[in-house]
Amino acid sequence: MSDIYTINLEVEPSDILMPGGSASEATIRIKHNSTTKEKVALLLRPEFEVADPSLEWRVVIEDAKEHAFLFTPTEPKEEGIERTIAPHMKSEYVLRVFSPRGARIGDRMTLTLRAWFKKNPAISAETRVTVTVRQSVVAVKTTIGQEIPVAVSIGEKAKVRGFEDDIFSILVPHDIKGYVFVETVHPDKVLSIIRGMRAAKGMVHGNMQVEEVEKYLTPVSEITRISVGDEVELIEGPFKGERAKVIQVDEAKEEVTVELYEAMVPIPLTVKVDTVKLREKEGK
Repeated sequence: MSDIYTINLEVEPSDILMPGGSASEATIRIKHNSTTKEKVALLLRPEFEVADPSLEWRVVIEDAKEHAFLFTPTEPKEEGIERTIAPHMKSEYVLRVFSPRGARIGDRMTLTLRAWFKKNPAISAETRVTVTVRQSVVAVKTTIGQEIPVAVSIGEKAKVRGFEDDIFSILVPHDIKGYVFVETVHPDKVLSIIRGMRAAKGMVHGNMQVEEVEKYLTPVSEITRISVGDEVELIEGPFKGERAKVIQVDEAKEEVTVELYEAMVPIPLTVKVDTVKLREKEGK
């Protein structure tokens, strides 16, 4: 039988990055090619690389009902479930992992999953999923126009409460109104800080990875936003306050050539892009 029948076991995603005190999900899929229904055992075996081995990691397998397990690095154990799976049918389960609130960056739990036929353990399959604690970015919703005061208040309250080691940076993007981004390893502490804070309207559900907000950290030249035909206002020099139409854009030199609307004779004027402000896009 072991030469004929097989079990297929997979987990997606197999590499999970998450902050401390939060939950993340993966999907377990089990399939076999036996010609009859088979009772299949699914076992979870954890291995840890953590700063504090006393912290508990909660793992849930969910199908028609929830099966919850607690794993502690100081007390390694195996846990699992048994299910009857029809032939050639792919059986799916939700794997939900809860990282401890006290987890630190770099803490890691590797779960080895093994599935086998109860009547013939030699027919088996094995895979792994790695859960790593790292900082993430949460979005705090604010009253429009109060983004910077809220950001300052978050920083000040973090110091007062002793959370400054849990919050790494606070970002107020120039072109996103009504939000403050906070880089942290413990989103629950950010939620605690903003509770009752004036102009803070709550925290958006879910976390972003740092890479998702990197674009807001890289300065973007104004030249990329200006096109021929746009209306601009000069903000420096002898023509400060004058409005003009863009007739040429030189991205390499970061210069624009404009014609002043109020000039009696339309004379092209070439200026640096940082001396003009976009007023209206062409055609709008």
